[in-house]
Amino acid sequence: AAAQASLAQLPTDYPISSATVFWYIIEAEAAAAEGKVVDAQRFVIDLADRFPDSEYAPYALYSAASYAERRGSDGQYYERANRILERLVSKYPDHPIVFYARLKQGNLLRLMNEYGRASTLYHALVNSYPFPRFADGLSAQIALADTEKSLSASDPARASNAAAIYELLYDMQAAPVDLRVEAGHKLGLYREDSETPKRAYDIWWPMIEAWVLDDAKAAKLGANGRYWMARTMVKLAELQERQNKPQEARRLYELILEKNIPATAHAREGLARTGGRPRPEPASP
Repeated sequence: AAAQASLAQLPTDYPISSATVFWYIIEAEAAAAEGKVVDAQRFVIDLADRFPDSEYAPYALYSAASYAERRGSDGQYYERANRILERLVSKYPDHPIVFYARLKQGNLLRLMNEYGRASTLYHALVNSYPFPRFADGLSAQIALADTEKSLSASDPARASNAAAIYELLYDMQAAPVDLRVEAGHKLGLYREDSETPKRAYDIWWPMIEAWVLDDAKAAKLGANGRYWMARTMVKLAELQERQNKPQEARRLYELILEKNIPATAHAREGLARTGGRPRPEPASP
């Protein structure tokens, strides 16, 4: 309470100082931590309105869009967030945060089921921020692939567009490992659905050899990579079950438990189905 009272004096005592500008961000974050996202949004919008030339103004608008998105799954909040991001892009077109604003706009459009507009936006991002000149440009590529995959429900030809991007990212040695694993998982799904289970196996098993069985490479996986590797191992094990190969499936389920891959519940259920003996749950500390 004492800290809050002291901070509240800043706008009065030092109305145009950089500390006062940053005060809006501090207050917004404090409000958001208490679940008051409307107040949080108001603080950062006030910053952008009152100090448009501040180095914090673009960040404030990006934060305001994030708070608007958090207000609910109603499309009106997504649309409001989208308008705030458009203001950011228009006002600060050369700022580095514009890439992330456009990326968030694409994600918002997908949440509003406007996949066509999202695809157009992602295409523009990929062309404007090519890898390796812009390292995060690859995140726009996988978002584009996911959008093309969604559009394939009504236009099947787009599925191959998505697969081509997944394959490109999976094969790209310079890409972040987690992103390669995600792309490989999704490429395998395409191979399974559009070609043959064997083609999915040819993608997924080498991934397991590289990033699960090789301890040195496995250590390079982040949380996102471990998540997609877990999904890959479960999908491959289930594929082996459907092909009446219970021993191969059990091998994968046991490997999940042995390597503590975050899919242990699925692994135990799979072992029970395939006649394996589940390992006991680890004792509580």
